[in-house]
Amino acid sequence: MFSFVLHDDSGAHYVDISAPGRRWMVREGAGKAVVTTAETGWAWSETDFAVPYQSAITGDAATALLDTGGCDLPTLAESSLLHLAVLDAYFEALGLAGAAPAEKCPVT
Repeated sequence: MFSFVLHDDSGAHYVDISAPGRRWMVREGAGKAVVTTAETGWAWSETDFAVPYQSAITGDAATALLDTGGCDLPTLAESSLLHLAVLDAYFEALGLAGAAPAEKCPVT
């Protein structure tokens, strides 16, 4: 089972992600994430990370495409799977789980 919960009512604003044998708590604004796994006996470890702005990565992606014909962006199939997992979690949280599949998702 996969679980994705946004905690935005506490002022801390973090995302809690759980999957079998793993759990992450991500505070994107602070650039911090903590992770625990069954392999580590559920001991927590913290790591720093940065999410670059789109404007910071577009140039590199375009240069790679022009120079090599490829880039590090996910394929459409990979991106679709990731987006569908998040949308499924949103639909479940909104009580829309099991609803007929939509042709469009008007999210900007």
